[in-house]
Amino acid sequence: MPTGTRPQPNAHEIALAAIIRGVMASRRPAPITQTELSRMSGIPQTTLSTLLRPKTGMSVRQVMLIARALDVNAGDLIVEAQRVAEGTDDAHTATLRLAR
Repeated sequence: MPTGTRPQPNAHEIALAAIIRGVMASRRPAPITQTELSRMSGIPQTTLSTLLRPKTGMSVRQVMLIARALDVNAGDLIVEAQRVAEGTDDAHTATLRLAR
């Protein structure tokens, strides 16, 4: 791989980002924006944007910070992403299980 080139996101990273976006969108009375999630998690908004597209994978610390900010269990978030990545579940159903 050439220097400075990032690998393509894998299925787990794509699933994790999709579920997080779904949980953000499901919050009521209004969806959580990236700016709000940035403030709540301490992760810069530009970094969140990159993580949620996903252009790069999330570190364990970033998953923990995002999960805490969204008031979901980080382990549950990872398990749901695994199910989606394996094709045994879909992101919408996983989001419904995690969203409150």
